[in-house]
Amino acid sequence: MCIRDRLADAGEKIVAITASREKMADAVDYLNGISRLLMEYSRRKQAVDKAQKQYLFDNEMYARKQDMYEHMSTLYRNAQAGILAKDLKEGQACPVCGATEHKLLASLPKEAPTDAQLDDAKKDADKARDRANASATDAKVKLASVMEIRNSIIEQAGRKFDAPEDIDGLPEKVEKNIGYYLSLIHISEPTRHSLI
Repeated sequence: MCIRDRLADAGEKIVAITASREKMADAVDYLNGISRLLMEYSRRKQAVDKAQKQYLFDNEMYARKQDMYEHMSTLYRNAQAGILAKDLKEGQACPVCGATEHKLLASLPKEAPTDAQLDDAKKDADKARDRANASATDAKVKLASVMEIRNSIIEQAGRKFDAPEDIDGLPEKVEKNIGYYLSLIHISEPTRHSLI
């Protein structure tokens, strides 16, 4: 084989190796893109977990404050009935129902909230409900964001891997493939240089 043929053959090999290296570098870039999406997915999942925990806390606080308000409201109503009943005499018409016989009169509770205390309890319960609703909305928005990026990962990973729905197994597959392509690029470097 003459020198001209060997040079032409070497030139073709250099072009083929260079093209192959570029394809592998493109694959590494693509896989790095998936890797970045997986990191963002993980970050968003943590944000969802935090938002869901906040919602559970806020909802529990709402339930407690609502229960407290309802208990205070019951005490308040009982006190109002007790106030009306304390001066009621047999044969006298009840100002609430009009009955003249009073077999069981409402008693005045030992402790009853004032109008202001009842209003404050209602406001606290309403604020707690609003916080619970806001944190539920926040968790819902963050969960939708996780699902959006999950779908994007599945779409992109589906071009390279079987069963891309297994998001938990993807980081290992992606890193393994990146390592594989980088080693091929590294191995091809001496061959390319020997031909130059």
